[in-house]
Amino acid sequence: MNNEFSQRITEFLMLGKEEANRLNCNAVSPEHLLLGIMRGNENKTREIFDILNADMEKIKSDIELQVKDVNSFADTQKSDVEIEINIDAAKVLRFTKLEARHLKDADDMEHALLLGILKDEHSVASGILKQNNVTYDRVREAIHNIKENGATPKNGFGLTDEDDDEDDED
Repeated sequence: MNNEFSQRITEFLMLGKEEANRLNCNAVSPEHLLLGIMRGNENKTREIFDILNADMEKIKSDIELQVKDVNSFADTQKSDVEIEINIDAAKVLRFTKLEARHLKDADDMEHALLLGILKDEHSVASGILKQNNVTYDRVREAIHNIKENGATPKNGFGLTDEDDDEDDED
């Protein structure tokens, strides 16, 4: 699990660095990590946002506006700057490790990172997620429902699309 954990975290860090570079920021923050997982290949984050009826594009736009305003470095050549991980992102990664252990699923690093971001209540990313009703407790519940039911719950009532179809037949 440790090797796989390290590999997935490295992938998320690379996505975060790409996002920081794209937004002309000199350090990876929790916001860049969130933007990275929102565009990741597996996109379990989109699945959670769908369950919670959260507008992923609005969240992305809100984060990009905040990050551009706060962290830009206009006159620096991007290629000459080494993009580091800021202290808040490092804290989120520590939270992510704890969440991954709690989830007991090495393949679920995307969910663990989303929970890690929400655990840091002082970040812009966490604030924007909360403004969009994406909270730590709601995400934990959605992950639990996905694992329990093996399907995506519908409308927060724990019903899958199949359960809804069965009700329509009566």
